[in-house]
Amino acid sequence: MNFRSFRLTGFAQIQDVTLEFAEGAPSLIVGQNESGKSHLLKALIGTLFGLTPADVNACTPWQGEPVMCATLDFEANGERIALARRFLDERVEVIRDGETIYDGRGRTFGRLIAEDESYRELLAGWLGFSEMEIFHDLIFVEQDQLSDRRLNKQAPEIKQLITGSREASYETALNDLTVDLDKLKKLPRKRMDREIELLRQSRAELLQRIAVAEQNEAAVVDLRESELGVRSNLTEIETRRAALAELIEAHGTLVTLREQQREQSDDYQRAQRDLDAAQTSATRRQELLAEIARLRVAESPDLDTLRRTRFELDETARTAQALQAQIDALESRRDRSRPLPADAAQSPRRPRSILLIAAFAIALASLAGAATVDPRLITGLLFALVVGAAAFIFPEANGVPGPSRIQIEEQLAVQERMRLEGEREHVHHRLTDLRAHSEGWLAAANEPDLASLIDRIERYQRATIKLENAPVASADEIARLQSDQHDGLMRMALIEQRIEQLEADRPELVTLTPEAVSRNRQTIERLNAQQAEIDQTLRTNEIRHGVLSQTVVDDAAALRVTLGEIDAELARKEQLAAALELAIDTLRDCVHTFQENALEPVADDAGRLLRQITGGRHQSVRLDQQTMEPAVRIGARDDIDITELSRGTRDQLYLAIRLALVDALSGGIRLPLVLDDPCVHFDAERLAATSQLLSEIARERPVIIVTKDDTYSRWFTPVLRLQTPALVTPNGVSS
Repeated sequence: MNFRSFRLTGFAQIQDVTLEFAEGAPSLIVGQNESGKSHLLKALIGTLFGLTPADVNACTPWQGEPVMCATLDFEANGERIALARRFLDERVEVIRDGETIYDGRGRTFGRLIAEDESYRELLAGWLGFSEMEIFHDLIFVEQDQLSDRRLNKQAPEIKQLITGSREASYETALNDLTVDLDKLKKLPRKRMDREIELLRQSRAELLQRIAVAEQNEAAVVDLRESELGVRSNLTEIETRRAALAELIEAHGTLVTLREQQREQSDDYQRAQRDLDAAQTSATRRQELLAEIARLRVAESPDLDTLRRTRFELDETARTAQALQAQIDALESRRDRSRPLPADAAQSPRRPRSILLIAAFAIALASLAGAATVDPRLITGLLFALVVGAAAFIFPEANGVPGPSRIQIEEQLAVQERMRLEGEREHVHHRLTDLRAHSEGWLAAANEPDLASLIDRIERYQRATIKLENAPVASADEIARLQSDQHDGLMRMALIEQRIEQLEADRPELVTLTPEAVSRNRQTIERLNAQQAEIDQTLRTNEIRHGVLSQTVVDDAAALRVTLGEIDAELARKEQLAAALELAIDTLRDCVHTFQENALEPVADDAGRLLRQITGGRHQSVRLDQQTMEPAVRIGARDDIDITELSRGTRDQLYLAIRLALVDALSGGIRLPLVLDDPCVHFDAERLAATSQLLSEIARERPVIIVTKDDTYSRWFTPVLRLQTPALVTPNGVSS
């Protein structure tokens, strides 16, 4: 059962509140005193189980119209349920998946009618029970009442819910059987004779009377009566053995059918997985085909051409930008150039004077090394002569100036710009051609740019590769898998039908345990041994009867009739006593099995939870099998009574027991847990451990915590904060 939301209108001090429960975490409700926390919880529980007229009168709205309506939205058994209750009208409407399945009083207490029983059946289907007392004692923990409510008041009902049968009936039946056995058989250390002993005494007295009267006939009478009793026992043994053998055979058939049921279930699950895989494969292929059709581009170039064209476009654009940048830089340098002074521009070159000065300098340098004979001297003089001759050969141009440096640079700049503009024009033509090709491709593919077209073709190729590698699941194969699945369901249904028929024919198989089957086999072995002894006794009696059959009996006939009646009654009483002893042993085994399989796991679970809350200080918990009163163990000490524990530890113990009982009661149903500020006596460390435990529990079942302060806000996010309403005086003025 998973709470979704709860809306309450016109209830005590609450005018209109909508509560959205948290998913996977405790639902924390915070509100100060008199803010309506307790009334909100009373309305929540009352929505499920109803309120008494006294509770309805006590929760009359403080302000406004007396609406008193509540709607609880939850999930149960995989279905979405909306439960709407009008407290004043005492009407309940249950809507399941949009369809009204119940409309009536919805009362769970007091004198019930047919429609109330129908609602209780719905509650039992949602919660596993329909009693408000059990909800209050286990699931709804009110303020400061963890250890005030004793579990022994509801112990029989709680144990009935855990085991599915009333444990109290075991004790009643055991007492009744013991009383019946006490009437038949003399018990140890008791002097009073019982029916069997009295019958035996009567028989002994009668035998003595017959022995005195007719010693010869006594042997025949004893033999015949003994034979009757033996044959009666033999019939009982054969009947009982046949019944036990038939029961064991039916149990074996049931075990075989259940094993076949498990195997068929495994086969069905495998077929379901194969079918899911085949359908997924077919769906994936359809998706890939649709994606390929969507990505296909008609008459598009190959991917390498597109990538190369995109690369050339980018490179050509960058080249054009670089050429433009060089032209702009060249223009900038021309603008920064300055003209030379006029005299410098008009000064002629005088190459002759320069050559004469150079020849003179070379000759002086050569003469400076005349102290030694060196080939370099001769070379220097010769070079000086050559320079001097050149000075006289070239005429001196006095009035014709040569081109200036600025003019030369200007000419070079013009030439460089012409060259750059030519290259830019060539690059521009190339860029135009590439863009024309690209635009044609993009228009055909309806893509904005080459990157999108390349990405589309790449995705097309990847989808094509996935389609080639995708497993192929044909329609025939899917149909075959569906047929196999249907056949598996039919086989499972047939096996289930056989199991139900067998359990309907033999209801005792439902509760028959392997231990009981083993005991029945042992009983059959004992019965076989008894039958062998009886057969031997019958053969002996036949021999003795042949010897004594000639003896004539006259006046002891009536006594022998009476003796036969006593023997038959004695045999019946002995058989009844044996059956009672067997029934008592069986019931005691059932009680022992109940103790092991019901409350002991609850105590173990409670001990684990208590160790988690107390940090391992408290080792284990033990529950009394009759009253469910707890005891705990601390360290190596023996079990101690709860009166020796502090109030906080007692509260923690009872909280652990309630959490364990909720798990035991659930039976697969996610029962909610409602806590109204239960940890007021916990210290900080154990409160933190308890909050961590509640967080873990909230992942599996709804947990609702109502508190008056923000202590729990350190761990949980509040889903609702209630404000204390302003009081309204009789004259309508708020205070």
